[in-house]
Amino acid sequence: MSAADSNSFEKELMGAAANLAGIATEHHLFNISALKSEKMESLGVLAGGLAHDFNNLLKAIVGNLSLAQLDTEVGSPQDRALRSAQQASDRAREVAGRLLTFSRGGAPVTHAEAVVDLLRETASFILHGSKAVFRLNAQPDLPLARIDRGQFNQALENIVLNAAQAMPDGGTIDIDVATVHYDGVGILPIAVGDYLRIDIRDTGIGIAPQHLHRIFDPRRRRWRYRREPAPGT
Repeated sequence: MSAADSNSFEKELMGAAANLAGIATEHHLFNISALKSEKMESLGVLAGGLAHDFNNLLKAIVGNLSLAQLDTEVGSPQDRALRSAQQASDRAREVAGRLLTFSRGGAPVTHAEAVVDLLRETASFILHGSKAVFRLNAQPDLPLARIDRGQFNQALENIVLNAAQAMPDGGTIDIDVATVHYDGVGILPIAVGDYLRIDIRDTGIGIAPQHLHRIFDPRRRRWRYRREPAPGT
């Protein structure tokens, strides 16, 4: 065998080995992907079962709260406490809804909703007992918006809670709502059309510059502060 034939054989052998390594790697990655898919499917089934059980418990709680309100004078301290418990139960039902959404693969379940009412209800609930207050400024005659109520409230709760905790000595959270037309010019991954725009501003301490790139990290909730926030963040 000549030196040229030997070099050619070595190249072919190395090429075959590289191909085999590539096939083995793809097979390994496929197995990992399949395993992750199976785990997510199992988690979805578990989440769906928990959500249904949780909803059944809530039905009993809400039913008893409604019966208790029938024997309570409207406007009394007992009535206010029961109404507060009713609101908390509604929030718990939304948490169960999020579990159901996860069990179905995460696709949002949208309905036409009066956004201003949800904003007022959620902000009032989150700021109860807080030194912070909110001002809701809404454009007159706003149309209904198709939203996933659970996901919408979850996002709003986090924003309002962070704003309140960024103002430990009190302050004002301004919430503005208006219609806006999106003409497709820009980077937003949405279709051309009319939308509701919600602007939320506070007078808090702001986000430290070194944490701005991590504000959407779900594992972190403290980028808002330059000092340690109150428990529950």
